[in-house]
Amino acid sequence: MAGGASRTRRSYYSAQHRRLASRRGARRATLAVAHSLLVTVHSLLSRQTSYVDLGADYFTGPRGPDQQAEKIIQKLKRLGYEVQVTRPEAA
Repeated sequence: MAGGASRTRRSYYSAQHRRLASRRGARRATLAVAHSLLVTVHSLLSRQTSYVDLGADYFTGPRGPDQQAEKIIQKLKRLGYEVQVTRPEAA
């Protein structure tokens, strides 16, 4: 079940599997997804609610242009660059 959930496109569990598999390996990532599924099922049954998928971009989050620029600037600063950003004049 965890293997199928991790192969489902654009879902929370596939994003979790990809994120963990890059660091820990595919087997451990699948086991972690299985654990997350069990926790989710237990929570749904105990609260008697319906499942709502958090989405594939849950871990990265939808970012606006300002947030993307800030993240890139911080990465460049960590690499040792000095960054000065100016916005272009609106035409």
